[in-house]
Amino acid sequence: MPTQLTHINLLIVEPNPLLQIELGNIVKQQYPDAIVVPTKSIAEATKKLTEQSFDLAILESDIENYDGFQLINKIVTSQPNCKVLCYSNGNCKLAPSLSQEFGAKGFISKHSTANEIMSAVNCLLAGFMLFKPDDLQDMRKLSKREKLVFLYLSKGLTNKQISAKLFLSEKTISTYKVRLLKKFNSQSFVALMNYKQAVLTA
Repeated sequence: MPTQLTHINLLIVEPNPLLQIELGNIVKQQYPDAIVVPTKSIAEATKKLTEQSFDLAILESDIENYDGFQLINKIVTSQPNCKVLCYSNGNCKLAPSLSQEFGAKGFISKHSTANEIMSAVNCLLAGFMLFKPDDLQDMRKLSKREKLVFLYLSKGLTNKQISAKLFLSEKTISTYKVRLLKKFNSQSFVALMNYKQAVLTA
């Protein structure tokens, strides 16, 4: 049976300094000896990952135009024992499933109460996962990379911009776009973007 840690190193990735403090305080209520490392950007968080080990990371999955998903992958690759708890304001309905596919262990709403956040933290530290199934049937046919390309396209990014974010060639991005057209049975990218409203609520 999983055992729960009594002392933790916590990485927080959140651009809002007030929310950084609030999240840290919530965790410290139950783990007063926790070492909390707040960061405001993906670049800052990436640097911290090279400097120390973490037991838990809490981050907004759609930070910096959805680059948070790749940060999840970076965390679990560089520090496999670090549990990642993601949250979102609910604007991206793909966030829970994408977070899980990139390696997160749990997902909660950005509007969760302190008790809900702490319950999620304890769940992950005890070795369990915390996800609710999404209801986007059309999106389940996509790979995690295809979902991410779709989200970047929905934000108006060009092939060149997407290739830079994903460290892939522009030709590979074009291939992903063709796959998206086929899987959605769309004749054009304009038609493909009709799915945007089903995925992004704002």
